Amino acid sequence: MAITGTKELVIKLREKSPCMTLQAIGDRCGVSRERVRQILKSEGMETKHFDTRVKYYCTRCGKRILDPYTRNNGAKTPRKLCLLCSHEVHHVKVICSICGKDFEIKTSALLDRVNRAKGGGLYCSVACSGKAKAKYDHLFKLVARDNAKGISIRRSLINHGIPEGYQGAITNRMIKLGYKIKRPILGRPKV
Repeated sequence: MAITGTKELVIKLREKSPCMTLQAIGDRCGVSRERVRQILKSEGMETKHFDTRVKYYCTRCGKRILDPYTRNNGAKTPRKLCLLCSHEVHHVKVICSICGKDFEIKTSALLDRVNRAKGGGLYCSVACSGKAKAKYDHLFKLVARDNAKGISIRRSLINHGIPEGYQGAITNRMIKLGYKIKRPILGRPKV
């Protein structure tokens, strides 16, 4: 019963004042600093005290950073931005291509989506993505019907309002989806 009380006291002291050393916590609780370290480690808490002599400030806004290290896979790296500035730097507001709603996305995820989209848009939800897919499926059916009538894919896409430069990507996508193409794009048209 005394260990549970000691354990709770150690956890409270660490949460209340992260600047206390293990020795100071041990002296307050009547246990050794090694026992304090073991308790903190078993609870997944920080065993090192926060050094008050060294002050860390955000390089962007100048506010003091209370937790100066980020922990990535166990490695501690110094934090240069406060949490608010870090969020602002690593997130971007974009507009959904289907519904026009503003949404926030991480810059790394945005780059990944843009690289995968190949001329498509950015979508805020799975529902908007499904609507876009249905729209493109409809376009593919129209182009395939025109192509069966003898109209080239390039001419058909221009007729349906698709700008020049996307014809190759759309043709490749149609071939992957299994559409039969009689008259593919044969380079630039003769003037």
